[in-house]
Amino acid sequence: MKKENKITSLSCLGYTNLQVFKKQESYKKGIISSTLLNIGSKGIGFGNSLLLVYFFGSNMGTDAYFLVLSIVAFVASFVNGIVPYIIIPEAMRVREHKGLEAEQGYINFFVWLYTVIGIIIALTVLLAPLFFYSLFSKYSISQLDSQHKLLIVSSILFPLNLLLNIFMTVLASHKYFTVPMLVSTINNIIGIVFLLLFSKSVGISAAAAGLAIGSIVNLIWLVYYLKRKLNWNFLFVTKPSKSNWRDIVLMEINVIPVAIQSYVTLYMLSGLGAGIITSYNYGSQIALIPEVMIVTQLLAIINIKYNELSSQNKLEEIDRLFRKSMQLLFFLLLPLGYIIFLLSHEILAVLFIFKKKSELVALKDIAGFMGVFAVILPFRALDLMLSGITTAQQKIKEGVLFATILHISIAILIYLAANFFSLKGFYFITVFTYGILMPVFYYFFIQNVTPFIKITKWVKESALFVLLITIGTIGIYFLKMYVLYKYGLVINVLAVVSIMVAFTLLINKKIKFAEYNTKF
Repeated sequence: MKKENKITSLSCLGYTNLQVFKKQESYKKGIISSTLLNIGSKGIGFGNSLLLVYFFGSNMGTDAYFLVLSIVAFVASFVNGIVPYIIIPEAMRVREHKGLEAEQGYINFFVWLYTVIGIIIALTVLLAPLFFYSLFSKYSISQLDSQHKLLIVSSILFPLNLLLNIFMTVLASHKYFTVPMLVSTINNIIGIVFLLLFSKSVGISAAAAGLAIGSIVNLIWLVYYLKRKLNWNFLFVTKPSKSNWRDIVLMEINVIPVAIQSYVTLYMLSGLGAGIITSYNYGSQIALIPEVMIVTQLLAIINIKYNELSSQNKLEEIDRLFRKSMQLLFFLLLPLGYIIFLLSHEILAVLFIFKKKSELVALKDIAGFMGVFAVILPFRALDLMLSGITTAQQKIKEGVLFATILHISIAILIYLAANFFSLKGFYFITVFTYGILMPVFYYFFIQNVTPFIKITKWVKESALFVLLITIGTIGIYFLKMYVLYKYGLVINVLAVVSIMVAFTLLINKKIKFAEYNTKF
């Protein structure tokens, strides 16, 4: 019974916007409702990003802003990485066996610990902003100093981000699943207001100030929400057990290689020229919209099912669910990713219609990042799917060595590729990592840790579909380059989408690759 409780708690962590828990409903209804609820929040956030381009274009200022956001997220992922997988499951166990007060005391230990850590980082940034940010980028001191005001404002984001993350996850564990979307929406709305009011007077710092004010507002209402809904007593503190500390240390060891990969990526991109980090952010953000809207929501439901099947030891059903759901995801994401790749310039022309080409010199780089992240969409889904199975099976310890080898290897490859072949090297190594390296690593990992997953069988079932769609995409590419190019944007978009959709449906009908009525 204890194992079942632990597994169930894991399913509540990274998927905090699920409505499926509020009442008993089918998995398909859960997917649809959670996806619709996510659209509004993400749409406002994307609008905020477009406003940044409208006001500031792509330059050192926007690079510095996205550098700040990346480092804040980097620190939060490193410090808060233990929250969903260790702290919250233990808190839920304490709640069940010792009551709400004991749970609050346990959580409060980390709330105050994160407060101290956040304040120390904030003071470091305040006292030595140029030194701090030079550790994470290849920008010169003079380049960073030109954005001194932005760097100073960013200091407050570190403690705020750490506390917001833990509060949102705690509320999710109590089944307040819409809280993260509300937090994101408030941040983005206040960010938009600050951009509209202060962009001309204070520049890019207005975006950081808006984010800081939004985070403060969110922190205040989350504290109020905890006190009102859960009668939270922030002054009662209890220490974690020795066994819990061991789990925390193990999880932090698991986070380190991922953090190293993120650090190397950010560091190397910052040395490839002004506007590159901005282009990376926009390109990946646009290309990964299907992941946010489809994959994240779909896996939120499927991972619940994995946890249920794992608790019942129904290994064959886990394998069946894996193969059917991955076939559906590849059926959706592979042609969609190729469409984004083929139409990257047309999509950007529409999104940035308010900017002249001369004003947005990084348009080509944004399109490059878009294309790269678009073609790896299905492989990112594979990565997330197999990670979900590993977590449901409680194979975290076994995954530490695998993750360490994989992410350190990726970090080395990114460093070498970007150092010797600049941006094209980064493009190539990203596709190689997701399309070849990670699947190969997962193959050996599954053979030794979760052999009930018949990944070889899935590869055989999927290979023909992937090959035919890829060949079709190459044909459409040449058609677009040598025939469609003279007919303008609208004709290009309609033709590419229509041909790709028709070709995909025809292929699926012939080889019966994916089932539209797959039951989760």
